[in-house]
Amino acid sequence: MSQLHVKRQENLLAVQTQPMEALDVFSTDRNGQISLFAAVTAFAVVALTYFLSHGHEKAVKYEVAIPEQCKVGWKGKVLDEPSIKVRTK
Repeated sequence: MSQLHVKRQENLLAVQTQPMEALDVFSTDRNGQISLFAAVTAFAVVALTYFLSHGHEKAVKYEVAIPEQCKVGWKGKVLDEPSIKVRTK
């Protein structure tokens, strides 16, 4: 085999393996970056949840009076057979 042919095969092999190394997300040099990114993201989510949840207004207290029809001793019209009808299509 000629040296030109050998050199060409080496270059072709280098080109074929280069993209795989670039796409290797879990290689040893990037593990620290991935862990740091995960820690910063988790901290940001917890911090935002904490700060956004403590600024809410207090609930407004209100009372609804019981209607006369529901009270004991109601003297008005009483339904003999009360029912709830569901309309179907």
